[in-house]
Amino acid sequence: MLRKRIKIIKGIDQEGSKKKNRLFGILIKAVVFLFLFCLSISVGVGAGILIACLKNLPSLDPLDYKGQDYWMLPTRVYSEDKELIGEFSKERRRLIKIEEVPKHTIAAFVSAEDASFFKHHGINIKGIIRAGIVNLASGRVKEGGSSITQQLAKNLFLTNEKTIKRKIQESLLALKIERRYSKNEILERYLNKIYFGKGVYGIESASTLYFERPAKDLLIHQSAILAGIPKAPNDYSPFANPDKAAGRGKWVLKRMVKERYISRVDLARYCSLVDSEMKAMKERGKIVGVTINKAPYFIEYLRTTLERDYGPGLIYQGGLQIETTLDFKMQQAAEKALYSALERLNTGRKERIEGALLAIDPRTGGIKAMVGGSGFCVKNQLNRTYQTKRQPGSSFKPIIYATAFDSGHTLEETVVDSTVSYIGADGKPWTPQNYGGKHYGLVTLRKALELSINIVCIKILEKLGTERVIAYAHRLGIESVLDPYLSLALGSSEVSLMEMVTAYAVFANSGMRLKPYGIQQAKDKDGTVLEEAVPFYEPVLSLETAYLVNSALSGVITRGTAYPVLRGVFDQDIAGKTGTTNDYADAWFIGYTPDLVCGVWVGYDKERKSLGERQTGCTVAAPIFRDFMAEALKGLPKSSFPIPEDITFGTESDTGTITYEEVEEIYPEEEASEEPDKLDFNEEW
Repeated sequence: MLRKRIKIIKGIDQEGSKKKNRLFGILIKAVVFLFLFCLSISVGVGAGILIACLKNLPSLDPLDYKGQDYWMLPTRVYSEDKELIGEFSKERRRLIKIEEVPKHTIAAFVSAEDASFFKHHGINIKGIIRAGIVNLASGRVKEGGSSITQQLAKNLFLTNEKTIKRKIQESLLALKIERRYSKNEILERYLNKIYFGKGVYGIESASTLYFERPAKDLLIHQSAILAGIPKAPNDYSPFANPDKAAGRGKWVLKRMVKERYISRVDLARYCSLVDSEMKAMKERGKIVGVTINKAPYFIEYLRTTLERDYGPGLIYQGGLQIETTLDFKMQQAAEKALYSALERLNTGRKERIEGALLAIDPRTGGIKAMVGGSGFCVKNQLNRTYQTKRQPGSSFKPIIYATAFDSGHTLEETVVDSTVSYIGADGKPWTPQNYGGKHYGLVTLRKALELSINIVCIKILEKLGTERVIAYAHRLGIESVLDPYLSLALGSSEVSLMEMVTAYAVFANSGMRLKPYGIQQAKDKDGTVLEEAVPFYEPVLSLETAYLVNSALSGVITRGTAYPVLRGVFDQDIAGKTGTTNDYADAWFIGYTPDLVCGVWVGYDKERKSLGERQTGCTVAAPIFRDFMAEALKGLPKSSFPIPEDITFGTESDTGTITYEEVEEIYPEEEASEEPDKLDFNEEW
C-alpha cells in the first residue's frame, strides 16, 4: 500500500510538475512576446520620430549667409567722409571671415565650449558623457554637452525648448553640417552667430562693444573674457556683472592651459590682465556700447525714408550699406553752434526754446548737416527742419523780389516808402508799419531789401499780384499752401525750414533748383547697388535774376540787417536774409555761399510766444549761422557768384534814401534788431 501510495504521489507530483513547466513555458513565451512587441513598438515609434525629425530638417542654405531672417544683419549708415554714423537693427551683428580671427581667440572658444571640436564629426560623445556625470552628481543641469556644431545648429535653425525631438534634430543637423562644411567654416558661422549680451551678436560686434577694437586685434585675455560670455550672456556680461565676467574669463584661461594652448607659467599674468581689463571697463562706464547714432535727427530722417522705400524687414535685418551726403565735420559744427546757442537762450526760462539748422550743397541738393532740435531723445524726436512749419517773416521777401526781377524790375528801380492803408475782410483798416515806424521816402529796391523795409515789399507784391508770387514760390521749392494776401510780403504763411533752404539754394545755384536728399548710394549686403542719387537740375530762374538776388542779399550782410553780426566775418561771396515775426515769436536766418546754404530757425514749439524784446533774426539766428559757417567753410576753396554777361553796373543816384552809415543807428550791434512784422497774420483781408 505504501509503495502504491508513493507511486501515486510521485505520479501526482510529476503531473503537477509538468503542469507547472507548461505554465512557466507559457509565461516565458508571453514575456518574450510582450518584450518583442514592446520593442517593436519602441523601434517603430523611435523610427517614426527619427523619420519625422529627418523629414522636418531645414535646408542648410542659411549657413551660406542666405536669408535675412537667420542672420539679421544691421543696416549701416556712413557719412560722406566714410564715418559710421548710424545703424538700424534687431540684432547688432557684423560678419567677419575666420581668417581675421586670431588663433588664440579660436583656442579660447574651443577650450570653453568644445575641446574635442577638431576631432569629432559633429557630436561630442565625451562631452555628453562628462556633462551627464556632472549633472547627476550635482542633481541639476549644470553643464551642457552640445558641441560647437550642435550649438550652431540650434542657434541658427531651432529653438531653446528642451525636448527629445529638438535634441535629435540638433544632432542630425550637426552631422549634416559636418559633412558639408569644413571645421573653419563651421567656426566662422558659429562666431558670427552667437549672442554676447547687450543686443550684440557675433564676435566682431562684441569686440567693438566691449573692447573698442576689431576682433583681429583681440588679445589673449580679452579673447578669454569673450569666450566666457555665450554660456550665459546676461550673467557673464562685463557691463552687467564685471566680477562674474572676470571669474568666467579666468576659468577659460585655465581651460586653455589644460588644452595646452597657453602655458601654466603665463596663467597668472593673463588672469591679472583680466582684472585690469574689468577695471578699465568700469571706468569707461556706460558710454561704451551705446547704439551708434552720431547724427540722430538725420539718422531718423533717413530711417523713415528707407523704411518707406524698402520695408522694415530689409532695413532692420538685411545688412544694407547706406552712403549718405552728410559731412560729419559739418554736422559736428552744426550741433555745437545750435546747442550752445540754445543753452544760452534757455538759461532761466521755464519753457524751452527750440531751434533747427539745415545745410545743403546747392550744386547737388545733398544734405550736409541737419539738427532738428535742442537734443534728440525719447521726448524730443521732432525734426524741426522739415516736420514743423512756422511763419518765415522777412526771410520770405527775397522770393517776392526774385519774382520782381524775373518780371523785368531792377535793383536800382525806386519805390516811395510812405504810409499805406488797406481795408481788411472785417471792414477794418490795416496800416502796415516799418520797424520803428519810420519811412524813408524814395528808395531803391536794393536798399529796400537790404534794410528789409516792409512797406516797399508790400507795394511790390501788390503790383505783381499774390498769385504770381505764389507761383514763383512753388517753382523755387515751397510746397506749403500760401495764402493770397498782401501779408505774404511779411511772411504770413507757414513753411518749413527745408522749404526755405531749398528756395535759397536756387539763388546760390544760379537759378537751378534741386531737391534736397540724404542718400547718396544704397547697397545690399552683397554690394549690389540698389539706388544711387543722380541730381536732377531744373532751371526755375534766369541767371540774371539769381545774380540780382545774390547781389542784394550780399548787401544784407555787408551793410544791411545782418551787418552788426556778420560784418567782416567772411572774406568770400556770402549772402543771406534775416526774418522775424510778430512779437519776436520766430527768428530766422538763411544764408549761403556758392557752395553751401544754411538755414536757422529759433522759437517756441507749442505756441507763438515771444522770445523776448528785440530777439530778432539778427540777434538770435544769425550768430548760429555765423558760428556754423565759420567752421563749415574751413578748407573749402573760395568761390564767387557767377556774373552774367548781360548785367550792367550803374551808379546810384541821390534818391533821398538813408545812408549805409545809418544802419548802425537803426540796427545797433548790441541789439542788432530787424523790423517786427506789425500785421496780425491770422486776420484775413
